[in-house]
Amino acid sequence: MTDYQCESCSYESDDLDEFQRHLQETGHASICKDEASAAGGKLIKALVVAEVLTATALGVAVWMCKHLYSKLEESEAENNYLKSPSGAGANLKSHHKR
Repeated sequence: MTDYQCESCSYESDDLDEFQRHLQETGHASICKDEASAAGGKLIKALVVAEVLTATALGVAVWMCKHLYSKLEESEAENNYLKSPSGAGANLKSHHKR
C-alpha cells in the first residue's frame, strides 16, 4: 500500500478515496510518499508550484468577475438615471426648449 500525505497539514491515509476527500474538502496539495522519495522531492515542489499557480489564477478570475460585475451595475444605474423622469434626459430636453 502507498501512503498518501497532505502537503499542507499532517493528514495521512492509506485509502486513496479518503485522502482525495480530504483534499477536496480542504483544498490542500498532496504527495504520494513513494513517488516523492523516488523523485527526490521534485514532485513535492511541482505540486506546490501547481497549487500556487491554481490559487493565483482562481484569485485573478474571481477579481475580474467582481470588477466586471461592479462595472455592469454602474452602467445599469447610469442608464436608469438617464431614463428616469428627473434624470439627465429630462434636463437636456428642458434646455432645448429654451
